[in-house]
Amino acid sequence: YRRPAPDLVLEYCEEKNIDVKAHCIVYDAFSPDWLPREVPLIKKEYDKHMAELSARYSARIDDWEIINETLNWEMYGYSRLKTSAFFQEADYETWSYFAARRNFPINNLLINAGPCEAFSDRLTRSHYYYQLESLASKGVHYDGIGMQAHIFCDRKHEADFISKYYNPVKMYDVFDAYEKFGSPIQISELTIPSYNGGVEDEEVQAEELKTLYSLWFAHRATDSIVYWNLVDGYSYVPGGGKDTLGDLNAGENIYGGGLIRFDMTPKPAFLMLRNLIKNEWYTELDLNTGDCDRAKFKGFFGIYDLTYIYNGREEHTEFHLDKRSDLEHIIVCD
Repeated sequence: YRRPAPDLVLEYCEEKNIDVKAHCIVYDAFSPDWLPREVPLIKKEYDKHMAELSARYSARIDDWEIINETLNWEMYGYSRLKTSAFFQEADYETWSYFAARRNFPINNLLINAGPCEAFSDRLTRSHYYYQLESLASKGVHYDGIGMQAHIFCDRKHEADFISKYYNPVKMYDVFDAYEKFGSPIQISELTIPSYNGGVEDEEVQAEELKTLYSLWFAHRATDSIVYWNLVDGYSYVPGGGKDTLGDLNAGENIYGGGLIRFDMTPKPAFLMLRNLIKNEWYTELDLNTGDCDRAKFKGFFGIYDLTYIYNGREEHTEFHLDKRSDLEHIIVCD
């Protein structure tokens, strides 16, 4: 009730050149009621589900989040859900990974953890770091490390929460530590609250986001940042339905973490990010290829609209500078 059908989302993202990530395949805390109780049957259903997803979407979605919040035990108590027999098995993480690798052989596979686990001040002795080390020793190598960055706390504890988990020095220490695994880091879920307040609350949200985006953008290990709820009033509400849409006193709606208000007007945070991405982190320049027919430049990653003159004719093309691909782009002129 909160999200369009996947195919509609894909059509829109492909039209707008928006990268897509699938979230998430194996998430025990939100398993459907019809899932069998016996481990072999659970695995059979997951394997079938992965095969169906791969057949339908693997060519259109590069990144697939496989397991989510395996260390976040509070989630299970909060949702009043009992863990499945499969979750209690020692091979929960490894089986899920190898099943996914078999079904998605050419896609990027990701792991994801909650903010308290991901940004623990224990760094290389944190539970998440130990989990990744243990999985690596068993041949599990994820193509991306997901770190949630939700601030889900009440207003009076916000400053303490940010100081503990999100101060700049601490952030860089965490990224430096996890960079050693050799996989890019994704800020997989981000929520900065405005608490459905007034002008000052929204300005604080924008300032906090500017600091965090700038810090993450500057670190070489960062691959992507996913803002979790774009519009207020559409956040997760335990047990909620259509009647909770726009209810700013229900579930995660209470944090007012969207970049756009429920009436679809942009907050200062949205305008700030648009300025960062469209103006400050933007490359526009003129180049001359000279006699060697080559041009070099230093610019931001992203999609470039290129206009060039060949034999007196003005031509146009697009190319994509991407961390994951070759930085050399060849243009063949007829």
